[in-house]
Amino acid sequence: MAAALYSDYTSLTKLLCYRYATDMSNLDSFVKSSRPAPNALAISQEIRDRGSLFVANVYPATTLEEARRAINHLKHVLHGSRRASHEIAAWRCMVLKTGKTGLGGTDDFELVSGSDDDGEKYAGGRVLKVMQEEGVIDAVVIISRWFGGELLGPPASNISNSARATCAILFG
Repeated sequence: MAAALYSDYTSLTKLLCYRYATDMSNLDSFVKSSRPAPNALAISQEIRDRGSLFVANVYPATTLEEARRAINHLKHVLHGSRRASHEIAAWRCMVLKTGKTGLGGTDDFELVSGSDDDGEKYAGGRVLKVMQEEGVIDAVVIISRWFGGELLGPPASNISNSARATCAILFG
């Protein structure tokens, strides 16, 4: 009898955990923030290749913290219920140098740039290169890839095409 009750309790617990996980894929409904959620400036059309899906988003980012906040928002909130296999990102932000006022002209500022491959080797650098070629500053470009079951080899074309198409929406 005790074994049967334990088995029923375990099954019920698993069912409740499953229902909770499927109904509440993230904690957004419980978390309140005084800061507004980042809004994408542009979203690319979907690019499909052998089952994989690529979508690019551009968010405004004047600091590295804003870029990270946009990446986390996309990854954990917008894609919380359907996680992308990779969230490849690159950012370029013109920031005020420490101890400078901004009144000294262009020498008071520096360009802070970087990228995150998120497991797609060299992919972040490719997105950063597109941003440099297109002259994009004060933004973060995030390419989301949902793996389709087939390795594509070097991701240069799909990732670069997604980034270029999204930058063109804004600046083309």
